[in-house]
Amino acid sequence: MNASYNIARNQTALLDLGNEGRVRIGGADAEQALNACFSMDLEIILPWKGVTGLFLNEQGGILAIATVFKGDDEFFVFTEAATAASLLQHLRERLSGADVEIEDLSQRFGWICVLGPRAQNAMSQFAGDEILGLPYLAFEENVKLEAKLFRMGFCGEFEYRMLCPLERCQEMLLGFLDGGQEFGVEMAQPEVMLLLMLEMRSLGIADIPSDADPIQAGLHWMVNFRKEAYPGRDAVLAAKAEPRRRALMLLLEKNGAAKAGDRIEIEEQDFGFLAHVDYSPALERDIALAYTDPELGWVGVSFRTAGEDGGCWATGVSAPLFVTKTVSGS
Repeated sequence: MNASYNIARNQTALLDLGNEGRVRIGGADAEQALNACFSMDLEIILPWKGVTGLFLNEQGGILAIATVFKGDDEFFVFTEAATAASLLQHLRERLSGADVEIEDLSQRFGWICVLGPRAQNAMSQFAGDEILGLPYLAFEENVKLEAKLFRMGFCGEFEYRMLCPLERCQEMLLGFLDGGQEFGVEMAQPEVMLLLMLEMRSLGIADIPSDADPIQAGLHWMVNFRKEAYPGRDAVLAAKAEPRRRALMLLLEKNGAAKAGDRIEIEEQDFGFLAHVDYSPALERDIALAYTDPELGWVGVSFRTAGEDGGCWATGVSAPLFVTKTVSGS
């Protein structure tokens, strides 16, 4: 994992994300039906652009975090591996009865990712110089790659993803490795994404308690509050008016002294828990995502963790936790 992290933060990481969810939705009712069950407003998204948002239940609980791209007459829905199967089932149930076509693209297409501070230069060679003008959350039919090319980004680095026919995936991966040596292209483990995202406070479904709403998770930016109707709207608006918890990034004083599930305290009074703890090689410190009392979920507040490993001091910090090479070099 350390090798994968180094590749992603300093070179160009090549990841096979074949376990992640990818769905195509077409048909006469595609936009209306999909928009009715998504937290963002797809009607205002321009063709060949995308938006990241949420699929919610009626209680405002988060079923999946997804990025939706609009084509000329179809939509592409991408989600993490942990929610791939459940979101596909949810869409089939929610959109039943509408004039839509729902295709599980994992049956025909692989999902390949190139990311890192040198990824843009590498992709310029692989896909052509035109990709330098591809905006964030946009996609194109790339003739050189013979694949749909999406520009995304969840970890503070340049990030490109490709829908490639399954029969060509191995050839594409080998081509990137052989032709990208000058850009430090190497294979990396998909699991490294969880740490890369945590450092930027890009949450995955595993970081969100089952009873949490978008407000608690700090994902209010994935909700269009002007949108008149979507599942869970009333619950989300109520949570916005009176939040029960607040997600907060913490920097831990001592490495190895806390783990997910540990409580956080002030003067021995319980104020929340740690949802995700990991070691950040960039900071050489343990970092954590915590859920705490909303009045205490602010930068600079210090807690004491309480768990089997003895605990340590943890201080609220702003996110992202550091500036990446991609950002500083842009």
